[in-house]
Amino acid sequence: MNNLLFKLPLYVPLVWLALYASKRRSENQRLEQEYAHKEALAKSYSSYKQQIKELKQEDQLLLIKLLDSAIAAMANNASDVLDKKHGDSTTSAGISENFYR
Repeated sequence: MNNLLFKLPLYVPLVWLALYASKRRSENQRLEQEYAHKEALAKSYSSYKQQIKELKQEDQLLLIKLLDSAIAAMANNASDVLDKKHGDSTTSAGISENFYR
């Protein structure tokens, strides 16, 4: 038991560092997914626009609808996924909150 007490000051920061790094890695992966989705939307928009032009319709209604939907889809800020609902609190606050439940 005494041996554990001497090692505790070493283990606590290591555990905290592992939790912190895990959380940041998770956030980074989430942002990557959001930007990959935006890239796919941009490529799809370009392809759809080309197909609409090939229809050679005089009516530009389809292009206007496509542009409106593309703007609405791309208007979301990718960093919004990292709001407080996704556990962006400090690691020590999360541990203490779970401990006192």
